[in-house]
Amino acid sequence: MLQKIIMVANFFICFSCVNNKKNENIVRIKDSNGIISEGKLFADSLFNGRVKYFDSLNNYLGYSTFKYGIKEGVEVAYLKNGNLSDSSFYHNDKQNGFGYKYNGNGKLLYKTYYLNGRPFGHLFEYDTLGNISHYYFINFERKIIFESFKKDSVEYQKGELIQANLYSEINGDRQTDYLFLYLLSFPYGQSHYEIAVLDSNNKIISSKRIISTECYYEQAIPSLPNGLKYAIVLHTYNFFKKKDDLKIKIIE
Repeated sequence: MLQKIIMVANFFICFSCVNNKKNENIVRIKDSNGIISEGKLFADSLFNGRVKYFDSLNNYLGYSTFKYGIKEGVEVAYLKNGNLSDSSFYHNDKQNGFGYKYNGNGKLLYKTYYLNGRPFGHLFEYDTLGNISHYYFINFERKIIFESFKKDSVEYQKGELIQANLYSEINGDRQTDYLFLYLLSFPYGQSHYEIAVLDSNNKIISSKRIISTECYYEQAIPSLPNGLKYAIVLHTYNFFKKKDDLKIKIIE
């Protein structure tokens, strides 16, 4: 990614302003490594809005988006040949959402999901044709807990498809139960998770599809009457059977 701009006066080699009306308040700052930052300042010291980057030969390197000195929004980096190198999104000065990495020809190599500056959840690798060649899931401990890839048109998987647990929090004399589930992606087929209630014979009596914009699902759940239990149900569409295959894991 683009080198972080350290806005301390001792590191500045030059500070210049463009004073025409069209570019009023636009400044160009060169750091000790020769990288030039060009953008508007807020309160005379903090970048605000889009900041463009150039090398010492004035080659365009990309831009970041700032809000009162903090990265907030899209950041894009280019190679000297003009091809896209990286793109990502920042919230509160930390990388969040998918970050994209490209090769020297501008082809996507992989995309990684970030949560508050740390890789978490989905990581997709791509082949030279732009197809997903490998998928990984990274947990909160930065460990790969699942992966899927294709070899000779056959899909292989490593790790548990359903990784969920129940936990409780006690506040005074009140106990609240929570469900936590990592939401894996299945790049080679159509799949989704549901939370279900099973009867004493482990038959599904109700279920609800889990929808989340994150790579995990966490929800307080009510206690069940005796004999009933929670389960996670993974639906995976079977193209030969023309219906979903179900994988059920009881959560106790």
